[in-house]
Amino acid sequence: MWVELWRWWWWLWWAAPVAAAEPLPSGDQLVFIEDRREPLISVRLSLPAGRASPWWRRTGAAAAWHMSLQDPALRSRAAAALDVKFSHDDWQTTLQARCLRGDFPELISVLSAMLRDQAVDRELLWEWRGSRRPPWRVDDLTPQRAMQAIAARLLLPRRDPRRYPDTAVSLQPRPVRRAREQLARLPGRVVGFAGDLSASEARAGAIQLLPAPLRAAPLDVRPRLAQPRQGPPGARARARMPMPGRGWVMLTRGGLAYTDPEYPLLTLAMEALVFGGRSRMYTALRHEDGLVYSVVGETGAGPQAGLLLAAAASRPLHVEAVASRVEDLLADFSAAGLTDAERVASAAALRLEQALIDSDPDARLAQQMAAVLFGLPEDFHMKQVQAASAVSLTELNEFIARFFAPEAVSLIRVRPGPDWSLESAREPARESVGE
Repeated sequence: MWVELWRWWWWLWWAAPVAAAEPLPSGDQLVFIEDRREPLISVRLSLPAGRASPWWRRTGAAAAWHMSLQDPALRSRAAAALDVKFSHDDWQTTLQARCLRGDFPELISVLSAMLRDQAVDRELLWEWRGSRRPPWRVDDLTPQRAMQAIAARLLLPRRDPRRYPDTAVSLQPRPVRRAREQLARLPGRVVGFAGDLSASEARAGAIQLLPAPLRAAPLDVRPRLAQPRQGPPGARARARMPMPGRGWVMLTRGGLAYTDPEYPLLTLAMEALVFGGRSRMYTALRHEDGLVYSVVGETGAGPQAGLLLAAAASRPLHVEAVASRVEDLLADFSAAGLTDAERVASAAALRLEQALIDSDPDARLAQQMAAVLFGLPEDFHMKQVQAASAVSLTELNEFIARFFAPEAVSLIRVRPGPDWSLESAREPARESVGE
């Protein structure tokens, strides 16, 4: 007990003067959400590089990042934390952790040690080189990631990194060590805290957590991606992927960026077509026809336009029946649009989803940090939900008629196979990837 009291007295004595006197490194940003309902604290760090970054792939940054959790001494020190996770996606690299309030100083100390550690375990690198499932590729084996890869092969140029979710990266010790030196020091970091702590404690924790930033980021950190193209008009393709026992039927086309003025319209349309138990695809394919296990989708929104997906999972022998039903659903959705009752229900569902995020400090922190990392206001997503709720039925149906026209959307039948394959009416032409 006395040890715990002494630790906290030391922390409070140290935190206030440091927070007042020392700012965050230039270019870094802090997001703080105070929530005193429970003695829990969430810690997050977002770095501006991910799978779409040429630097990330060239240097073996994935191995460098996930190696931080492999040090036995550091892992034993982190045992007091409720959760520590290192992850990444196309746009960012993320550290997230949670702890009880009393463990916060120790958690910051051990996370700081992980971020500053530059040692490279050669034996671990060789083990990962021979493994089919190194830790950073686990997410790449999910069905939704597989759908993204198939859509990317149809709609993105050959050089776009989003076409290759499982591309081998450098596992040589020298570039991995260099990546470890640079990764946590990339300029433009966003650090966040949520829960039972004060603003001064959060700032002091951020200053202790963050290593000194690089003077300048490597030249090829920024992704160089092309805009998704429209597939061959009304493209109806067939694909295979190495996931046995299940077939898929998917709709895809280029999505929109977060900053596109039509993004609120897209969220409403996808809510009505794909998301939730009342969506048209789920109601028709699952409840009425009993043909599918589930329906998944994503808008493809991000700092740049990604790929819109709507996919239904079924038994392989039902793929043709599902594809025929999906084509009918798409034609009706584009031609008739939504009823006003569907528009109201979709807007209410978006507001409920945002309310659930707002009620969870960790989820709210993740959402706000992603917005800040992409150069958006912290309340960006909340305002987009408000904008979607104010959309008129006429405006929404005009968007649906144009954006979801059958000739603008590609339908792909996916069956299990030994390896990846895609057969389409026309393979996209080779072109250079623009800024």
